[in-house]
Amino acid sequence: MKRTLLLVPLLAACSVHHHEVNAPGHVEPRTPPEQPIVGVVEKPEDPGEKMVVLTYGALASGGIGWPEASDAVAAYAVGPEVSLHLGQSERSHSDDGMFVLPQRSLGLNLGWTTLAHPGTGLGPVYGELQYTEVYWLAAGWAYDADDHAHGPQAALGLGPVFLRYTHLFDESSVLTLGVVMKGYQSWVFSR
Repeated sequence: MKRTLLLVPLLAACSVHHHEVNAPGHVEPRTPPEQPIVGVVEKPEDPGEKMVVLTYGALASGGIGWPEASDAVAAYAVGPEVSLHLGQSERSHSDDGMFVLPQRSLGLNLGWTTLAHPGTGLGPVYGELQYTEVYWLAAGWAYDADDHAHGPQAALGLGPVFLRYTHLFDESSVLTLGVVMKGYQSWVFSR
């Protein structure tokens, strides 16, 4: 019951905004074609739709870490993340329902691993570039101000589940498996 109640704020924070003005179309109906082909009918096609998606929520993961000059230890990471994605779908209004997200998107993630082990104090902030289709792949850079360490970070995910690797030079490497829970706002531009 408590888990279900935790999901209510995230679902309430999801909404979709369809713009009333259509995006530019492919044809100008008031201008005839320059060289019409007699007897050929152009079949109508679905022009699809473009979306801007803002997501916000939290990530939590656990796994294994390798502190510099030390044996492997249990690792964990928890923190907030906000993302802005630009995407498109092949069909207009194909997913109109509870979740309206693009089939393909490219976005920017900004996050802060507030609770992290190994490490001291607060964990690193990070920025990532993310590509999403059926799966998602994110790569970027992390910086830990408490430990004065920085390094690359990459994640591979499918839906809410992800595998992330972070390497902070002269500090530690961490491999974790986790889950992401986010709300979203989608702005949809259909032709």
